[in-house]
Amino acid sequence: MSSTKSLQNGIDTLRATVIEGRTESVRHRQNELHSMYSALLENSNLIRDAISKDSEVSAAEANREYLLAMDASVKIYETLDFDQSITNEYSIKECRDNQMRRIGAGIVLIRPTTHTRFYSLITPLVAAIAAGNCTLLEFEQPHSAVDNILIDLLSSALDRGTFLFSKVRLEKCQLSQIDLFVDQTSTATTHASNELLSKSNARSLAVVDRTADIRHAANAIVRARLPPHNTSPYAPDLVIVNNFILQDFVKACFENAEGITVSNSLEQNVSSDTKLKDLIRECENRGQLKVHRSNTSQLQVVVVQDHSSQLLNIKIGGPYIFVLLSTSTTDTITSQSSSPIFLATYNFAAPSLCKYLSQSLPSHTSFANHIPSSLLYGPASPSPSTYPLAIHPRYTPEMFSVPRPEFFTQVEFSTELKNLKPTGQKKGHAVGFFEQGIFIGLGLTGSVVLPLLGWG
Repeated sequence: MSSTKSLQNGIDTLRATVIEGRTESVRHRQNELHSMYSALLENSNLIRDAISKDSEVSAAEANREYLLAMDASVKIYETLDFDQSITNEYSIKECRDNQMRRIGAGIVLIRPTTHTRFYSLITPLVAAIAAGNCTLLEFEQPHSAVDNILIDLLSSALDRGTFLFSKVRLEKCQLSQIDLFVDQTSTATTHASNELLSKSNARSLAVVDRTADIRHAANAIVRARLPPHNTSPYAPDLVIVNNFILQDFVKACFENAEGITVSNSLEQNVSSDTKLKDLIRECENRGQLKVHRSNTSQLQVVVVQDHSSQLLNIKIGGPYIFVLLSTSTTDTITSQSSSPIFLATYNFAAPSLCKYLSQSLPSHTSFANHIPSSLLYGPASPSPSTYPLAIHPRYTPEMFSVPRPEFFTQVEFSTELKNLKPTGQKKGHAVGFFEQGIFIGLGLTGSVVLPLLGWG
């Protein structure tokens, strides 16, 4: 639907279905997901070809994205339990509480990102349907092969009273009729209570300490920074490397990049960011950075030597690894103390240092010595969310539902004053990392001050 009038008619139909309560039936949700899954399965070759065409990736990579989206569909479908839903429905009649009851938000609008578009579309759609919602998808890319196939398949597979698509962006008056807005392209700094926003400009960080397995760290980072994953919001935008291992790290990066380039059967067409290229060239001419280039791969390792450079604070695309040198773990933490919260940090170091880094660097989530491959598919984890990061599937039904608990049992409270239980803390308890630092500092101070006082 493209005209304003027909789109509004479609939204009115969705609203009527919400009022009717059709999607509250778990059996209806199961049937919808079965129908959609079958359509996607029967047209798997067409979908894979469309992914490969749109994203210019190899057939193997297109297959990985397809399989990941289908796996998300299976995992989300398996959260539905018809028998349990019937038991819960009659809880009050059977004189029981139904404290965990949740219902769908209503009408869910999904505005997908271009990165791994098939996975980014299917995952929230399946989660929204499983939660009991009506769904509206925005398809704004008329030349997208994935979009055109999904428009045909989903329109036939899903209940027309519960599913709608639009080839234009909704206007404000139409957005006001949406109960939950999933925006995977957002750059907003604020959000409304009925929005799940994936910050497309959020940055990710990697740290490579001298205690790390350098080849393993380089392999993980290079794979995230080369196509097709370098457009992922979770691809590291900045890599802090201990200066003692810089040369080994750069060498390992190029060795891994060459292997990845050779293994790809399809010649990648890397989108060039002219502004970023010009900025790198300008900073290089000023001596603010050093660029390491390879004759056998697309990868460039950019070592930023000016700590005030704007390159350290931007979201990057393309086959670049931006490196900031560090002299120690403390230096690493201090350099990022005033940074906005990172989307993710990947800490490559000994486990004890990974613990320290993950608890000290400002980040929504952290990973020790790995970058999950499935994390590089799909949009950034939605915000705000009271739920932990869902690596795969990126969305869960709980994100698309609201609590509606039912109570039968009368809640009482005690009028008796009670004491708090003891903590169980033993004398001479173990001293933590920070306490050790305080005691060492006091000891050093005392070793200097007390002799002076005695001399005086």
